[in-house]
Amino acid sequence: SALREEWGPSERFDPSVDLVVAEIDGGMIGTAEASWRVRGATVHHEVRPVVHPAWRRLGLGSALLGIAEARARDAAAAMRATASTPAAAADDRDRLLDAFAEDNVPGVAEFATRHGYVPGHFGFLMVRDLHAPIEPAALPPGLTLHPVRAEDHRAIWDADTEAFLDHPDPATRDDEIGR
Repeated sequence: SALREEWGPSERFDPSVDLVVAEIDGGMIGTAEASWRVRGATVHHEVRPVVHPAWRRLGLGSALLGIAEARARDAAAAMRATASTPAAAADDRDRLLDAFAEDNVPGVAEFATRHGYVPGHFGFLMVRDLHAPIEPAALPPGLTLHPVRAEDHRAIWDADTEAFLDHPDPATRDDEIGR
């Protein structure tokens, strides 16, 4: 289920064309992924090369990045040339190429800079030890919790979109593209 959600085909990611795997003797040593997302008025094409530490600094990362960038260019060109509906014009939104990198990977900043990328936004992954007790938090008066129902989906989608409007280049979500 989680694997299907992350790696299943969607309008913005099709693993059969947007993901490549580098192998040696049947073992995976790297991957390259290309996907896209609308943020504000811009389509962000994201590339993500990943190389096993034992295989870094041998040119594999550069090769994988080149493959992902080529796929992003192809996807952008296809989107520009294709109307989303018969009555719509071709997609002429601005495009931006993004690369995601974990800053704890040795040499990743130098690798990105060498390939023409500059830092844009930084994020944080917050973690918590699940072995430590987690005290339940009291809900504010009047607030209730219930399982999500199908009739709640739109309100959740709208609230999630609104919650991130203050982020740099917030994702645009509409009924046509669902993001």
